[in-house]
Amino acid sequence: MDTVTLTNGETVEAGCWLDGHMGWHNNARVVQIAKHHGFEIPDDYLDAYEAYAGADREPYDHNEAMTGQGELVDQATDFLEGVLPDEEDGEEHWSFVWDMGELSLLRVDKDGEPVL
Repeated sequence: MDTVTLTNGETVEAGCWLDGHMGWHNNARVVQIAKHHGFEIPDDYLDAYEAYAGADREPYDHNEAMTGQGELVDQATDFLEGVLPDEEDGEEHWSFVWDMGELSLLRVDKDGEPVL
């Protein structure tokens, strides 16, 4: 398994970080992972995130609108992208890729397509 050293000095494994079988829970889980690596939830999202992360049902409500569809997941994913190492090679780089509800840390080409 490939490992990646983040800009904060932590070493992480490449591959699937969030499996799609967790469904909408992955929206809250990516925020938790980003928090572990230093992400701070903006104050105006905190109450909605906490209610969303603790939900045990399909949350089609205000909390879903702010957390799942309302940019907090994007903010967390962008934060994780920001702690990936800068690379000199312009052809390939590490990237967090969402696909079918799964989040993976993969090598991608300059067009963002996974390198196999």
